Amino acid sequence: MLRLRDDRYRSANPVGDDVLLLIEVADAGLTLEGTVKLAKYARAGIQRCWLADLILRKTSMQLLHGSAAEPP
Repeated sequence: MLRLRDDRYRSANPVGDDVLLLIEVADAGLTLEGTVKLAKYARAGIQRCWLADLILRKTSMQLLHGSAAEPP
């Protein structure tokens, strides 16, 4: 979910500060691919990501800092 902007992102793509809600859904647990994605989100300036693990039926929130992720 992105912050509402007057130009509706026609003039520029969203940046990390524009992201209000990011949910990563996994049906095979948090794999290496998922860890790589979290690092990319952090480098993009996204501050947190909710993870929904469909196999374990769990949700969690990760705080993202620079290029790393850590549980709250």
